[in-house]
Amino acid sequence: MKHNIHIDGLSEKAMTDVGMSIMGGLVMSGRKAVRKVARYTAIAILFFTLASWLLFKTGLTADDTDGASRSGLVTYTDAATGCQYLSAGGSGITPRMDKDGYQVCAEKRQ
Repeated sequence: MKHNIHIDGLSEKAMTDVGMSIMGGLVMSGRKAVRKVARYTAIAILFFTLASWLLFKTGLTADDTDGASRSGLVTYTDAATGCQYLSAGGSGITPRMDKDGYQVCAEKRQ
C-alpha cells in the first residue's frame, strides 16, 4: 500500500515509514477499542445475569401465580369479560380457578 505523505527533508523511505507508523497506530487503537468494548460487554452481561439471578432467588420478581416457588405461569386477562387465564410457556391456556372452583373474573361494574 502506497501512502502519499510529503514532509520536506525526508527521504522516500522515511516518508513510507512515517505512513506505516501512522497506519499501525490507527490499527492498534482500533484493536484496543474493540477489546475495550468486548470487555465492557462481557462485564455487562455478567452483571445482568447476576442481578437477574439475585432477583429471582429473593422472590422480588414473583407474582401471585408463583406460590412458594416460581412456576413459570403467565396470567392473561380477557379485556371483554375480565376473566383470567393461565399459560405455561405457550402450550395453551386454561381458566384460572379460585379456591371454590369458580373462574377468577373481575366484578362487573354497572
